[in-house]
Amino acid sequence: MNLKALILQGESEIIEFKRSTGESKEIIETIAAFSNTKGGRIIIGVSKSGNLLGVEVGKDTTERLSNQISQNTDPKIHPRITVEKIEEGKLQRQEKWLYPPRAIREALANALAHRDYKTTSSIQIRIFDDRLEVWNPGCLPSGLTIEKLKTKHDSIPRNPLIARAFFWVKYVEEVGTGTNKIVKWCKEWKLPEPEFEETGTSFVLTFRRFYVSESLLEILNERQKKAVRYLMEKGKITNREYQRLCAGLNRETIRKDLNDLINRKIIIRKGEKKGAYYELI
Repeated sequence: MNLKALILQGESEIIEFKRSTGESKEIIETIAAFSNTKGGRIIIGVSKSGNLLGVEVGKDTTERLSNQISQNTDPKIHPRITVEKIEEGKLQRQEKWLYPPRAIREALANALAHRDYKTTSSIQIRIFDDRLEVWNPGCLPSGLTIEKLKTKHDSIPRNPLIARAFFWVKYVEEVGTGTNKIVKWCKEWKLPEPEFEETGTSFVLTFRRFYVSESLLEILNERQKKAVRYLMEKGKITNREYQRLCAGLNRETIRKDLNDLINRKIIIRKGEKKGAYYELI
């Protein structure tokens, strides 16, 4: 994979960005962490968000950096350093939506096709830090329950002409499968399963995302904050990934940090032994 593709892909378990060679301490810590796992690459001249900054490379820049690394690691690590040039303006980073666009489109189309037009209430989109709600006037048709929406079920549109038109122009999926697809797309997006609810006068579809408030982050140590932010972006974290994020940690410190997050009901452990990982609650 070429350099541009690696940068566009973003940071991962084996890729880390550094703004400049002036971050030599952080570079050495990351290299030490990589050497204790399955290795990796450090790309210098790129911000954490993936913006291309560039770096000035002098006659002895790479040699000086290589010496700093070998002199400050034990056993000594002799990195392979290469210099590559990327033309300005040729790099674009792709941003990811908080929620799957297809699921949002399906939810809105369903709301228009299934709402009760006899009421004066309106379809509402309510946006919060941790969720997005679609409120639709009217309740489920007789015979259709919340539980059935997540399994195979009949399509009973309140407004069949609108539903048919939306199906013809591909605004909705195959009849009777929309809610199933919404659940599927959210799981593929590494989001919690969406929630369906009847309030008595409205049907509510809630998309949730993993979110931790700033007030809660303030009571965590810096290592835990890094882990939580990683989880909010990636969806899960392993012990090895935690060690890479916070270079130089021993197993006991990692265990205490993660157990503290579990006790605070911020994360939950899943899997067994070597296959164990953690997710936000």
